[in-house]
Amino acid sequence: MKGFGTGVGGFSNTATILYSMAAIFDKPGHEDQYAEIMMRIKLLREIVGQEIDRIKGADKPSLPKEWRQITKILETDTQDEIIAKMRQNAMVVNKKPYFFRYLYPELNQRFKQFEASYNQISRDMFGIKFKKLLKKEDKTEEEKMLVRRYQKYSPLITAPCTMNRLCREFENINFDIKFFKDSTTGAKKANVSMLPTFTEIYADKFDSDRYAIVKKMYQDFQTKIPIKHLENLLQATPTPTSAEDFHEMRTTVYDEIIRSLQSILVDANISGQEFLYYCSCLAPKYTNFNWGFAWSILEDQIVALIPRGQTLCPIRDPAEGTITYLGEQYRLDDVSWVPPVSNDNSGDEDNNDDDDDDKNIYAQAQLENDEGGEEDI
Repeated sequence: MKGFGTGVGGFSNTATILYSMAAIFDKPGHEDQYAEIMMRIKLLREIVGQEIDRIKGADKPSLPKEWRQITKILETDTQDEIIAKMRQNAMVVNKKPYFFRYLYPELNQRFKQFEASYNQISRDMFGIKFKKLLKKEDKTEEEKMLVRRYQKYSPLITAPCTMNRLCREFENINFDIKFFKDSTTGAKKANVSMLPTFTEIYADKFDSDRYAIVKKMYQDFQTKIPIKHLENLLQATPTPTSAEDFHEMRTTVYDEIIRSLQSILVDANISGQEFLYYCSCLAPKYTNFNWGFAWSILEDQIVALIPRGQTLCPIRDPAEGTITYLGEQYRLDDVSWVPPVSNDNSGDEDNNDDDDDDKNIYAQAQLENDEGGEEDI
């Protein structure tokens, strides 16, 4: 119980912040400040250990005040005292590193607004974007002054520490998940699914009527009119008992909706593979197609439709192994998992009282995949 709510995370974050600050002082003329930052990082390792030991009854550790508080410069201070305080204040931990913006949405929003303001200032004063100004080599004194103000008042530490550099690399490469946007128009594409579509099988067999069946199923799945009626009923009688009843009824109604949609698929004799194909045809028609529809209809049997890759495992084989590792010979054996196929129909006569089981589309999808999908395994 004493381990809950400790300051281990806070002390560790402080060390992370100091690592990012070290990049600021890793330059000539700041050797003493850099050494101080590195010493504080080492001390934080000890402080984290003390915080862990606090669970066992040890005293609670704390950070020195000068690590977190700005030392006020007084009018009576000498020039040397002012310089010393300014150098000390420069090492105060009062900001988070740049890459932390993706851990804290409100901080990310504040930084975006900050960057937008400096981008506008740079355009007004120098006619270029602020990012281009940062990369400019021959900056004027006014440009250098704007960059210094940006670094001083930035809500995040933008120094080129290791994590910040990695973060920038991710941003430059594909951080916005560009496959969701059209490469030519920049328009947002429909949601991407990694499920197989079996286009190579059904593209030449496209049937508008069967496509219309899947489309109507999707519309019914998205609408869920019976559930909306239940929600309206709950709002009319918002009591604890009705809320519990609503949860149970909602589950029952949802299951019934799925079963009714599954029966439509069975009655239309649409296999699991064909169903996924028509889902892939339907998806581009919607801005945000819900691929949960396919998972809900096919349920666990959707796994049988996903093509499986080859899995190789190294096996020690001194006699015939062709791979040498640490002085031993190995061979690679194929250990790919193949779903079992049951052809035992001995119990069919005893199970005829459940018609759904006799024509279960998922068993059909399983069998079709096992018989016709060997090239994909």
